[in-house]
Amino acid sequence: MVKRLKVTFTILLLVFCILLGQLLRISYGKPAQVAASQNSWTVNVASSRGTIYDTNLEPLVNEKHIYSAALGPSEALLSHIYSSTTTEDFAALREQLRKGLPGAVRLTQPVAFIDGLELFWTPTRYDDRLAAPHVIGYLDSGETKGVAGIERDYDELLTRYNGKATATFAVDGSGRLLAGVEPYCQDTTKNSVGGIVLTLDKNIQQIVESVGDESLNKGALLVMRSDSGEVVAMASYPTFQPNSVAESIETDNGALLNRAVSLYDCGSVFKMITTAAALEQGVPVDTAFDCCGFIDVEDVRFHCHNRLGHGKLSMTDAFAQSCNLYYIQLAERIGAQAVYDMAIKFGLAESLSLSASITAPQAVLPDINTLLSSRSATANFSFGQGYLMVSPLHIAKIAAVISNGGIDTTPSLIKGFVDEKLQFSAVQEGRGGKRIISRTTADALQRMMEKVVTDGTGQSASPNSCTAAGKTGTAETGQISGDARVTQSWFVGYIPAENPQFVICALTEDANNASEKSTVLFRKIADKLSEEGII
Repeated sequence: MVKRLKVTFTILLLVFCILLGQLLRISYGKPAQVAASQNSWTVNVASSRGTIYDTNLEPLVNEKHIYSAALGPSEALLSHIYSSTTTEDFAALREQLRKGLPGAVRLTQPVAFIDGLELFWTPTRYDDRLAAPHVIGYLDSGETKGVAGIERDYDELLTRYNGKATATFAVDGSGRLLAGVEPYCQDTTKNSVGGIVLTLDKNIQQIVESVGDESLNKGALLVMRSDSGEVVAMASYPTFQPNSVAESIETDNGALLNRAVSLYDCGSVFKMITTAAALEQGVPVDTAFDCCGFIDVEDVRFHCHNRLGHGKLSMTDAFAQSCNLYYIQLAERIGAQAVYDMAIKFGLAESLSLSASITAPQAVLPDINTLLSSRSATANFSFGQGYLMVSPLHIAKIAAVISNGGIDTTPSLIKGFVDEKLQFSAVQEGRGGKRIISRTTADALQRMMEKVVTDGTGQSASPNSCTAAGKTGTAETGQISGDARVTQSWFVGYIPAENPQFVICALTEDANNASEKSTVLFRKIADKLSEEGII
């Protein structure tokens, strides 16, 4: 009997100790233990996701940090932060606190710390002016899932580095805040340093956008490294900002379209292909044809932009002056198949994928049987007109191959990844390396492209601070706007001419004034790159 009483007493004593321990933990325990209690209210202060970096590990998102505050119902605390919040945010917070519940608010400026106020320093996803929005993309309205661009294509990776800042307050059984118990605060937003590294160079991207903002209403600007094909800048106009996507959709001006990877009528930039085909067929650069201002092919009359004619031209001069009639005769000499095959060799029949949603579709090419059976179709094809559409990314690749001595340079955008400790791992992918045209052909084309800038149709593209080589293009779309024909203005080239580092492609859609000419855009970008010491 005594033994049984001892056992019972021991059990009761143990239960009493456990209950006493729980009571002490609730009354005097650490914040983490309060947070574990069922009687608590957690306020979500801020959230973050993985970072998108440029090639130098400069953040393109999560760059700007802001202060946020978590607080319980208190007129004194409200008054303290009043001048550091927006009117709308303050009204929402006050309504929350009136219910007797804690809340959180973003601060427009720092405030002094006082008791009862929990302050957090966390990243905000987008700055007021985000660089490369057509590349970065944007999130859904809840800011939790990528909808476009890199945000969409690498949503799973960026979500892996999600972070959150929270404040958990102790409340009584009726849900009222317990006085005298400090909230338990957590902040894991630092995990969001992990993410993806792009080939974009933020400095170059900002230079390109400064030129586009000033001079381009509609079109695309693209800069890539000549030797590697790495895209260092990509801009499309009209543009948008991720914080105001709905506004762009309502405006319905095509601002969400990435024109750098869209298809356009090609025009005379295609003469790079026709010239390469002729040179590879062994046609000498001094081969001459006459231009009298027009030529009849089958039942179609083709005019040169110089209605009086250029007279007798060599291939070098015809390329520099962009003489359509010369190229019609050149294509007839080498045959449509040779030109078509060269277009295929340069990759126009393949899509160029920088990421899942940033992909330039394969070019629209005429049917080879149509070309072989129609001299007029071949004539159009020879100088980039007719049934032919190409993306700026493809055109930039063609110029890059030429600047690189005939070696393929596959465009790329993804450089690698970093983890939450900023440990970098590079993407291992093919960077081209295949020979597309001979070194001799590439050298000849380089000299021709230099002459375009020094003595030809591209003289307005000539930079003041470095040398350049390139090719102009004016593409007829067949559309009419008012009394004028709608044309696309192209210029693609590289700088410096003697030691190519960057390929620049400028497309002005629906060109209608001199300030929007692609040659001018090219020159402005080249000069700024030189002035900044980048080349």
